Amino acid sequence: MQNGYYILRTCHGTCVEATPDFQVRAAPQTPSPSFTWFVAFNHGGVTFQSCNGRFLCADSMRAVADRMAAQEWEHWQPEFRGTRVRLRSHQRRYLCAEPNGSVVADRERAKDWEEFTLVPASGFQPMPAPAMPMPMPMPMPTYGITPGQYYLKSAAHGTFVEPQANFGLMATRSVTPAGVWTVQSTPQGVTFMSGFGRYLCADNLRAVADRTAAKEWEHWQPEFRGPRVCFRSHQGRYLCAEPAGRVVADRAQASEWEEFELVPAGTMMAPSIPPPAYYPMPVPQPVPVPVPVPMPMPMPMPPHHPHHQPGGRMGSCHETSCQYFMQQVALPHTHDVSCRDIHWPFFMKHGCPHHSFTSTQHQ
Repeated sequence: MQNGYYILRTCHGTCVEATPDFQVRAAPQTPSPSFTWFVAFNHGGVTFQSCNGRFLCADSMRAVADRMAAQEWEHWQPEFRGTRVRLRSHQRRYLCAEPNGSVVADRERAKDWEEFTLVPASGFQPMPAPAMPMPMPMPMPTYGITPGQYYLKSAAHGTFVEPQANFGLMATRSVTPAGVWTVQSTPQGVTFMSGFGRYLCADNLRAVADRTAAKEWEHWQPEFRGPRVCFRSHQGRYLCAEPAGRVVADRAQASEWEEFELVPAGTMMAPSIPPPAYYPMPVPQPVPVPVPVPMPMPMPMPPHHPHHQPGGRMGSCHETSCQYFMQQVALPHTHDVSCRDIHWPFFMKHGCPHHSFTSTQHQ
């Protein structure tokens, strides 16, 4: 078969219709364009786009026509049986039209109710999918929730859903910046991103907040009950906050424990950093204190000789006795001797403060 506009006729004589509220039902055919689907065959299977521009989707065993883009859930695997075709979803369940008009996608085996006939729509010419006129852009669904930042409060217990350091969840009495959830609406549902920058996910009936991207398991379908709301996962189970603080996603039916309130956070808060158990903070190292290096003591200069004044006439060091030096400088001599005898070793080591002495001059 080729791409084009078709009517999907059931074995009961009814036709599959996309209703204005994006639901799917089987009803007697009328001239309404809601019975016309644009069928496109591609490598991923076959897609069905309604007159509203939305795609037929298998969502948790239900058949809806509310998706703006054709991804995994919107592709069906055709199994032809002569002039009839069976449509198998990504969950390996078959599309089924029941006698009461319900259209579901939960049948494990295909029989008469799961077989359809693709009848070319009169007044529409088959055309390749790329040449299909683009539908009018549809506003992003909000599901009754304004995108923003919220605290997720348990309506039954008054606790708040808080992500933990191990990316698990607990219902606590207090709130932290990590418990500010950024709520966004997409064609697949609503997503919750924690203050850690991770998404709330239903993983095998567990509720965790460890995913870095929002895919199939990170989308939730809200169901309002007055001011309260229940959140259904891709597995058809509900998010639940238990009295002991455990948060799970395994409830088949929604009661009081599965009801929540979205409390606006009020102010924009930056994502917080998980505790040191997962992101250790560097330990400040002590700054080394420089040890002062002692300056070398200057060499003492010998006192001026009374006969050798600076700038004066250079005399002979052995002309007179050195009673003055014996009083000012500790010398090994204790009696009156000449300068040559006393100071020759001193001047050879330190030099004379007034003129240069050599060993020759002091001999």
